[in-house]
Amino acid sequence: MTKLEDVLLPPHDIELEKLWIAMVYNFNYTIDKLDKNCFYVDSYRILFESIKKTKSQDVSVLALDSLLAADYIFEILWEFVSESSIEYICKELIKYKNARTIIRWIQRLEWETRWLDIDKAKTTLEKITDMIDEFDEEETLEKQTKDYFMDIDKEQKKLVCWFDSIDEYCKFAWWQLVVVAGRPWMWKTTVMLNKALRESTKYNVWFASMEMKVGDIIDRIVCILSWLTSYQLEKKSDHIAKIMEYLEKLLEKKLFLSDKIYTINKIEQFVVKNKLDVCYVDYLGLINHWSSNMRTIDKISEITRQLKLIALKYNVEIVLWSQLSREVEKRPDKRPILSDLRDSGSIEQDADMVLMLYREEYYDKETERKWILDILVRKNRNWMEADIPLWLKLSSFRMFDKAF
Repeated sequence: MTKLEDVLLPPHDIELEKLWIAMVYNFNYTIDKLDKNCFYVDSYRILFESIKKTKSQDVSVLALDSLLAADYIFEILWEFVSESSIEYICKELIKYKNARTIIRWIQRLEWETRWLDIDKAKTTLEKITDMIDEFDEEETLEKQTKDYFMDIDKEQKKLVCWFDSIDEYCKFAWWQLVVVAGRPWMWKTTVMLNKALRESTKYNVWFASMEMKVGDIIDRIVCILSWLTSYQLEKKSDHIAKIMEYLEKLLEKKLFLSDKIYTINKIEQFVVKNKLDVCYVDYLGLINHWSSNMRTIDKISEITRQLKLIALKYNVEIVLWSQLSREVEKRPDKRPILSDLRDSGSIEQDADMVLMLYREEYYDKETERKWILDILVRKNRNWMEADIPLWLKLSSFRMFDKAF
């Protein structure tokens, strides 16, 4: 026998309703965003009302008030929901509720028409038309076109990193998820730290490293700003005046540094609290996930999807480190390609831009391309693919482009 939950009409989404119940339980402030009519499944509707009435975090209290089995409630509330999904789930459940409302009025229109009650049918039809107009939130093409030409600040809304070679080919935007990938010794942290430092002269930038301590990051920043080598910095007492000068310059920048292990929710909270423009996360594999039972591929997929939602919701560019598989080392041509991304194809799918780093000198000590690092733009949703050469002074952790 077909269960009620398996019936496709009236329109509903069982999974979204379950996620919303879990969300209300974990984020109490969201409880007024919906009402009981947004739920199609009776048990979810009853549980929603119980949470709203009791304001309780105790499963036994909810079970007693709703007369539902405690283990059933616990199973639902165990669902994981990121705070970044709130708006999306709300909108979807409201759409289903509105669709069911229209269907009920259409059924009423059919009943009135069958009984030849034309005047009532006419009134009902007008009501349905008004509801459809009210529920339709989609912008018309005319309005979208007008907004496009009225946006006089459009050009200023592009993020620039002030490396001419990179800005020429990479059209960074606030809502993007950018993935930076490379094998060890490709100097991913150094490259992104140079980019972050330049951006922090104008934008609010967060550099979250889960592999390095803040002290080590500051050492690199001081080297970049002062031209001191890492060897010279080991003897800090010999260069204290110069170091103090550049530490003062560092404090003038809009730059946040941290070295903690973060969850998606903690990243989201930091983005909102500090009104970030750019967020660097080093690296994907170290982001703490709520479930230890999920496969690595599923965890990576969930993390990249949630980070993309955060970027869209809060208009922040998220730059995320990712590792490459060892298959690169087995090929004659060591230049990485998209299929070398480690653990999950969702990285490629969710990212707006994928930048891969390659140093020929690492594989061929006799090459003429010493000190050159290539940024391989393997995916670029807003522009084109490209190979961008940059020059590195590794002793000072500095990076230059052709303009320099």
